[in-house]
Amino acid sequence: MDLKGARSRKNHVHHLVLVPCPLQGHLTPMFHLANLLLSRGFAVTVIQIPSPSWRSLDCTHPNPSFPSLFFEPIADGVACDDDASNAGEDVMSFLLELNSKCREPFRDCLDRVASSAPRGCISCLIHDAVMYFPVDVVEDLSIPRLVLRTSTAANFLGLSLLDQKGFLPPQGTRLVEMLQELPSMRVKDLPLFDKCKQASTEEVLIKIHKGTTTASAIIWNTLTCLEQPSLDKISATLSVPIFPIGPLHRLSAEIMVTWAPENQKIEEGRTGYSAATDEVPRRWAEDRSCIEWLDLHPPGSVVYVSFGSLVTLSESELTEISEGLAESGRPFLWVIRARPVNSASLEAIRELTNTSKRGKITSWAPQREVLAHRSVGCFWTHSGWNSTLESMSEGVPMLCWSYVGDQRIISRLVSGVWKVGLELEVDDGIDSGPLNGSKVASAIKRIMSDEEGREMKRKAMALKEQIDVSLRQSGSSRQFLDKLVAFIHQLA
Repeated sequence: MDLKGARSRKNHVHHLVLVPCPLQGHLTPMFHLANLLLSRGFAVTVIQIPSPSWRSLDCTHPNPSFPSLFFEPIADGVACDDDASNAGEDVMSFLLELNSKCREPFRDCLDRVASSAPRGCISCLIHDAVMYFPVDVVEDLSIPRLVLRTSTAANFLGLSLLDQKGFLPPQGTRLVEMLQELPSMRVKDLPLFDKCKQASTEEVLIKIHKGTTTASAIIWNTLTCLEQPSLDKISATLSVPIFPIGPLHRLSAEIMVTWAPENQKIEEGRTGYSAATDEVPRRWAEDRSCIEWLDLHPPGSVVYVSFGSLVTLSESELTEISEGLAESGRPFLWVIRARPVNSASLEAIRELTNTSKRGKITSWAPQREVLAHRSVGCFWTHSGWNSTLESMSEGVPMLCWSYVGDQRIISRLVSGVWKVGLELEVDDGIDSGPLNGSKVASAIKRIMSDEEGREMKRKAMALKEQIDVSLRQSGSSRQFLDKLVAFIHQLA
């Protein structure tokens, strides 16, 4: 992550401290933000809460991958174990415990960081919204605080409605009500954490909301071309500046490509991805044989299937996915993590889906490179925001199967607002399951073969163009990045 002209921390005037959430989907955008800040001449220290996602990264200094980035462990003995990092079932209880564990040692951690900064000064702190433990500490120390929101602006509005409208706990009779405050949204599309303990959910959401609304500014991993109405509503309500500089993975890549070695060429069949622009911590090693396999298939023919880093599939869900892919008749690339199911046999899955002839199963894929590949025609996703931004950035239509929290509202945005995908859902509950193999095959056909799918592809490519425009020198995301940099300088 070294950039031309980057200097050591002690030679910088402005020193920024970043506090990421150690879950994979949150670490990634924070590291892309760190890269952007480094490119603008700031010194950056990342507070490290050890977790499996950090194992791929050497956090000593100097680090050949990140020579301008400094790391500070929050404290000895504070870490996320393997089970906690796989927090898909009750992410709210996980966040509550993690924030509680980090709060006390954080002040000493900041003292260590400040002792190595120029004149002992920390210019400001930027934390992931779900890591709210720094809020009171930095307020006591009079350190300016910015918050990074890693999901949609619509999700923030949806979370606000949960309490205001009495939607907690979820009530079955109200799930299909339309929301006047969020056009095209139903109650069932709100970020309901029905799989989490209610007390934990309410406490965490209150603290996240307080941390966001009392910050000096909000950095948002979104774009005005996607969410201008929601951003306008938030700006009218909050009295703090908002900087929508997404998609962070693309903006970071645009900056990094200017200094990447000349021999890092974008290979034929990719639409703009380069591995040199993708240095982030990863829990799992990427299987690059996926790309060679994709090279063997015609343009737009492959269904890419991945449900992110937290979703755990049941055996029945795994069976329905297998049968749906088999019935679709389409070649597929399916990511199945090392522990995605309870006890199903992977060999049985391979046989059921006829994998040896027209499918490939892998434990983890280089997703941005996969989505940029010409052969991928559909992305079956859990509707995580990182995955959704990556898919829209490459103009790939989506089949959305949401699981928890913000995934529901994102799924609805994709299908009902931007109209670049379909939802897999049932009529009698708030979940998008149970899955049915025949319905899966039918949905894939609608996206890959029917006129409906061709219209989705046209809209997806038009949306990709809008995102590309936002990333140009005069585009909205670049302009908001410039404003963010100027704002941080003013704080210091």
